Amino acid sequence: MSVIAIAGEVDKTNSAQLADYVDRVRRPGDHVIFDLSELSFLDSSGLHVLLACARTCTGDGSNAHLCAARGAPARLLHITGVDGRLPTYVTVEHAIAAVLATRTS
Repeated sequence: MSVIAIAGEVDKTNSAQLADYVDRVRRPGDHVIFDLSELSFLDSSGLHVLLACARTCTGDGSNAHLCAARGAPARLLHITGVDGRLPTYVTVEHAIAAVLATRTS
């Protein structure tokens, strides 16, 4: 399992850096938990990074999880329906507990 905390703004000027980081950190079969509690802005390029990770995870039997989104990023996730397609949690702790529960079942 990998927990990736994203802070500040993610837009076209830095989304490639986030994508590169996700690719470096994530191992095949890893669930990825995105902690969005400190994320203040997310545009479509940042959303693309989250969805690309989710697609990769699904391809190898794991999931990408979103947690603690609020403000503008939470609105974008809701408007686009992403919060209904990916597992979403109020806190990182809830996401970790959900991942661990899948490992024991």
